[in-house]
Amino acid sequence: MTPAELIQAAAGIIPLQDAEFLLVHLLSLKRHELYLETTRVPEHKASEFNRLASEAKNGVPVQYLVNSAPFLDFFVYVDRRVLIPRPETEELVTRSVSRLSNSGTRHSQLGIRNPPFILDYGTGSGCIAIALARQLNHASVLAVDTSTDALDVARMNVEQFGLADRVILKQASNLDDPVFTEITGKKEDASRQTEKGFKGPRVRGFKRPNPGSASSQV
Repeated sequence: MTPAELIQAAAGIIPLQDAEFLLVHLLSLKRHELYLETTRVPEHKASEFNRLASEAKNGVPVQYLVNSAPFLDFFVYVDRRVLIPRPETEELVTRSVSRLSNSGTRHSQLGIRNPPFILDYGTGSGCIAIALARQLNHASVLAVDTSTDALDVARMNVEQFGLADRVILKQASNLDDPVFTEITGKKEDASRQTEKGFKGPRVRGFKRPNPGSASSQV
């Protein structure tokens, strides 16, 4: 069967977009190429696709089946240790970048333009931290999660994008965790650090964010 024929057959048991998503990853093709390709799909690939479609029918998210989830303009590794990024989270990042970047003007009165340091609390797969680090070149991100398993996934993704020097991963149960005391350093260093900017993994002068800041669990 061709890719288009496989999709048509699977669309009877799972949503069309899920069938396309699975086959895109199995064949390493773009979505539109699935419908242009006239060569028959190799038997072992077709069998694997049918197996995954059957699991998807039973309720397993397709992102977990292929260990990949799209987020903005990139993909992150996901499995059952983390939540799957949602479109609402993409919007959160887009709005945060608009507020924090040089190009943002609407919220300049908030005094949070070009922050040297950002907290992502409940980082999960690390998608928010990675997106912010990719789009805000001046900033470093502290990515925190209560789960060490989730942090293992986030570490894989951070290293994949070569951001280990700007995205720091820490385990903490809440914002009163001693890890924040360790990271913030002495209060009197805050003003000096603000002038110098964040230079590396030893963060000084970090202030706990307000409830409305750009930290979120996916």
